Amino acid sequence: MRTVAYYRSSTSLQEGSVTTQQRHIREYALKNHILIDEEYEDEFVSARKKLMKERPGLQRMLTDIRKGLINHILVYKRDRLARNLEEHMELYQLFKKHNIQVTFVAENEPPMRFDVMGELFELFIGVMNQREGQQINERIRDTKITNFQSGKSIGKLPYGYKTDPEKTQIIRIEEELHIVKTIFSEWLTEKYKNTNELRKYLKSRGIKRRGKDWTAQRIEEVLTQPMYMGLRIKNFGGIKAHRSVKDLAIITSEQFDKAKELLEKSKTPKAKSKKFDYLLTGFIFCNKCGSPLVEKVRQKHGAPYATYECKEHKEIIEQIDVENKVILKTMEFFNVLLKSNFKDLYTRYAKRNIQQLNLLIKELDRELKSLEDKLIRETNRYLVQETKKKEETIIMLQQQINECKNRKLEAELQKIQYQKVDEDSNTLKMQLRKEVFEKLNFTEKQVLLKDLIREILADAQVIKIVFKHPFLEISEVEI
Repeated sequence: MRTVAYYRSSTSLQEGSVTTQQRHIREYALKNHILIDEEYEDEFVSARKKLMKERPGLQRMLTDIRKGLINHILVYKRDRLARNLEEHMELYQLFKKHNIQVTFVAENEPPMRFDVMGELFELFIGVMNQREGQQINERIRDTKITNFQSGKSIGKLPYGYKTDPEKTQIIRIEEELHIVKTIFSEWLTEKYKNTNELRKYLKSRGIKRRGKDWTAQRIEEVLTQPMYMGLRIKNFGGIKAHRSVKDLAIITSEQFDKAKELLEKSKTPKAKSKKFDYLLTGFIFCNKCGSPLVEKVRQKHGAPYATYECKEHKEIIEQIDVENKVILKTMEFFNVLLKSNFKDLYTRYAKRNIQQLNLLIKELDRELKSLEDKLIRETNRYLVQETKKKEETIIMLQQQINECKNRKLEAELQKIQYQKVDEDSNTLKMQLRKEVFEKLNFTEKQVLLKDLIREILADAQVIKIVFKHPFLEISEVEI
């Protein structure tokens, strides 16, 4: 059995660092007589900010899994693999497909199981990890906003300002601000067609920016910087925070607005570069090495065209060609299925899974009753004698009850989904009609294809589609 280890850290903090994860995993391997054949790591990479395909260590490991080079993975905790629900379940399905044993070495981290209950549990854990990641991100963002608005955090300052040695106050650089005033006063005369003409004027007068000639881009930065009218604006994860610094203003808000208006009028509309939508990104792989194919735009006879490419094997596959073939084959495959025994297949599968879900719901009901009875007992004890320990026990039990209720809700929702046989089949039949499919928007098309296709293996000569669906075993079709 070939065993590997995967490490990921978001920051350099010791608690979650790659070094700390390595120590725990190597201690576990030594204690259990396991030889680690290879280690993959993504240091200082946030799973909240980076997609899986942007994490080189993880991508290298996934490629080796698809090549059949890995049997066993050691990871510190689940959230080292993913904090996004969709990516978490994508990894789970990949591990399941390739019979990968996944071992988590952190205490109280349940093992990964590849059965119905295991999949439901991973779905629940994926939701919790995503929610936790979002909450962490929101707390960090809110703290940054508060510090910015209160002046505790100054951040990067525009031309004309600097901080004191302790970085607690903003100091004016009068010589530079005099130049900024000149730029605004000249621009507001409306005698310049664009910022390039103003640049030429500044150069002719020997007015420089910290020893260098002004550029049109630097001039535009000045004309659009609200701090010169006494307002600091900073973007924190899509939320704009404002802080008034009127004592640092050198122009009025009316002058600033007029300057921006003139700037917009001076710009010549640029021809928009053609944008391509890639339908198969995320589930199309190189047929030779299993690596994800990447998006690229090339030129042919002076016109741009989109491709999917494998960097390692220099495979170049035209986007429109492979996508049209995949869509056509998918429609053919599932329309044949839908005309034959779709409903019987789906009904049998749904019935089996509904039975399993009913057992799970009963088990969760028993667990819920046990927890609620325990909560009542502990609450009564707390009312008799209030202690910190009893209070913590009550809080812990309430959290366990909430988690149990969430798991039950997930099971009930999935049960409802399995019961919608006619609706699901009719929807699928409708969407797979060519004239209907073409009217779907890009996101709807991609969601439909991802629901029907597990993966596509392609190179310049061959396209293999591995179909999936809840009622089917995997079926592979070669184009």
